[in-house]
Amino acid sequence: MKFLFGQQVHSHHLQGSVATIGNFDGVHLGHQALLLALREQAQQEQLPSVVILFEPQAREYLNPIQAPARLTSLRAKLTMIQRMGVDQVMCLRFQRALAQMSPEAFAEDYIFSRLNVKWLIVGGDFRFGLDRKGDISLLREMATRHHCQVVTLPEYIFEGQRVSSTAIRNALASRDLVLAERFLGRPFSYSGRVLKGQGIGRQWGVPTANIRMTHNNFPLSGIYCVQVERSNGARYQGVASLGTRPTMGSGGQCILEVNLFNFDGNLYGECLHVTFLHFLREEENFSSVDVLIQQIFLDIKQTKSYFNITE
Repeated sequence: MKFLFGQQVHSHHLQGSVATIGNFDGVHLGHQALLLALREQAQQEQLPSVVILFEPQAREYLNPIQAPARLTSLRAKLTMIQRMGVDQVMCLRFQRALAQMSPEAFAEDYIFSRLNVKWLIVGGDFRFGLDRKGDISLLREMATRHHCQVVTLPEYIFEGQRVSSTAIRNALASRDLVLAERFLGRPFSYSGRVLKGQGIGRQWGVPTANIRMTHNNFPLSGIYCVQVERSNGARYQGVASLGTRPTMGSGGQCILEVNLFNFDGNLYGECLHVTFLHFLREEENFSSVDVLIQQIFLDIKQTKSYFNITE
């Protein structure tokens, strides 16, 4: 899959393409249905399939404090889009110039000029451009002049419920990992690189891998039973703490720490894939470090019971 970002976008032009556009946060079942339709139409027309993304996402730039929690990092999003068989991803840097672009100018420049889109496939509620003034009606009007077909897909319904990134965030906020998994089509997970921490957990007899968070606004917090996969494919069970560490402090930063069972080694610099399987408890501000340590060992015991691990 070809990935275009920064200056690569400005020099990129196609003779024709089949495209879609959006955030694709989570790449959930609804997104997957759209990407499948994109791939099939591209194969039928014998044209490259293109996904147009934004980084950061528009609301993260326009209102970072109130922006919704990110379900997937850009890296994870690209991995899943690639698995769907997409040929190209054009990632637009969302900044002042793009934010102030009129719908007409945006469509003319990126959709019809650079990509020469012949088929555009989007959701029925798609909006774009300055103040989200652009809609399907405007797209179709402009598309006629450029010999382009605009196709809208209906809402994706799963077991009687509308699948959306918002619905998944709501499920995660209520710790309903099962519902989130149904809407995503896979368990909720996060991938990140292991950073060198303070080594406090190792002093307590509970060494942890501290995983870098690319966004501080995360849809989960608390203590979880997890499965961890290393870059070499090795898998481990463990317990994860996700949040701001109220007892020890984190400076307000979101931190993901994972204690892997039956593992002893160095993971610094390695990328780990953490899958959240079961919610144990919320984060707490304990009265002392000793009370915190007691609770950590209790969390480990409960997690091993969840995985049917005998001492």
